[in-house]
Amino acid sequence: MLSAFSPSLVALVPEVVYTITTQAALRLGNLSSERASQLRVRKVLHHTTPSGGFVFDVTTLSRVQTPGQGAEQLTAELAPLLAKLVIETDAIGRLVRVLNKRALRQQWEALLPRLQATYRHHPYVPPALLEQLGQVLDEGTALEAMLASSPEYSLLFPPLYGRTFSAEIPVYGTASLPRFVGEIDLPLRTEALLGTPLLAEAAALVSVAGAVDVSHYQADEARKALCTLTDEPNLNTEVQAVHHECYTFGQQHELLEASRYTRADVLGVMSRQLTVLLHTRNH
Repeated sequence: MLSAFSPSLVALVPEVVYTITTQAALRLGNLSSERASQLRVRKVLHHTTPSGGFVFDVTTLSRVQTPGQGAEQLTAELAPLLAKLVIETDAIGRLVRVLNKRALRQQWEALLPRLQATYRHHPYVPPALLEQLGQVLDEGTALEAMLASSPEYSLLFPPLYGRTFSAEIPVYGTASLPRFVGEIDLPLRTEALLGTPLLAEAAALVSVAGAVDVSHYQADEARKALCTLTDEPNLNTEVQAVHHECYTFGQQHELLEASRYTRADVLGVMSRQLTVLLHTRNH
């Protein structure tokens, strides 16, 4: 086993195709829902930036997801809008900018009239929601924040490069479970350690464990929302969470496999579970 490992974006192979499978489940009282999707993307290293970052072309080759209604159906219809992205990362691999937002905005303007006609009288997709989606392309880094926190892109662009990992000294970081309660995210603090890879052709494995970051969790707002949803004013809304990530790097420091499992519970009230698996087409 390596005593230390520092993955480098400079050493990356120029092109990798990934399959990303996502499963999410929600239970709230007696109600439950599940959704699943599978995404195949091609990630091409384009060039470096003067600040030490990198630019990638990310092309969606295919996307399949379980049928949904309302907002989930709308998400599926918006998928072609993000089929071709030009993404800039910082030196550690974190997604920081989408460089082709002008082209995305033009595509959105062409798509909007059809969406307005389709969802004109839909009970779960009010006109204001379509307006908010358009604003994501206009307002600062809203699109970048949305992508960086999404299950697929958080694995596709992990902020692990240029850091040194060992089996003894953890590297601290953060993660989140998006929209844990309504629009409130569940923040997580993480620790990453070097592990033993299972793949014979792998160079290294980085394992990440996380727990609720209570100092950044909007606990009061989440409690109010849960009390309103359940019509129970005296709920105990303490959150218990389990979070694991795992990244297997190849000899050229490319991601061969990655996974994430997050489960967060408010006991007796609600539970959210998220599982994401990423692998190359050859594994």
